[in-house]
Amino acid sequence: MTASFKYKLSDFKVSSTDQAQNIVKSVRFEIVCEHMGQTRNSFKPIEFADPDFNSFTAFEDLTQDQVLAWVIEHQGQEEIDALKFGLQSMIEQEIERAEPVIKSIDAPWSNA
Repeated sequence: MTASFKYKLSDFKVSSTDQAQNIVKSVRFEIVCEHMGQTRNSFKPIEFADPDFNSFTAFEDLTQDQVLAWVIEHQGQEEIDALKFGLQSMIEQEIERAEPVIKSIDAPWSNA
């Protein structure tokens, strides 16, 4: 079974200067892993340096893909892949260690 991953971006922190308003300074980056009927997540704040104002995008014009590309550039694809691997492994280990459920039931003939 293959794990699926979703990215969430939230909690934007911005600043303003004479050159631009609402410059993204940090964002909360979250990875959500769904695997084997379980869900786990990991998040971290990502801080950004000041942008190149020659190619600045106004905050209201940003897309999720654009900000996600900044996160991947900042963290590196290897780090993102390591986080994904860790979440998937956590789920697999938890399922592997799980004890079978033991419950009491009546004998089939007791309901007759």
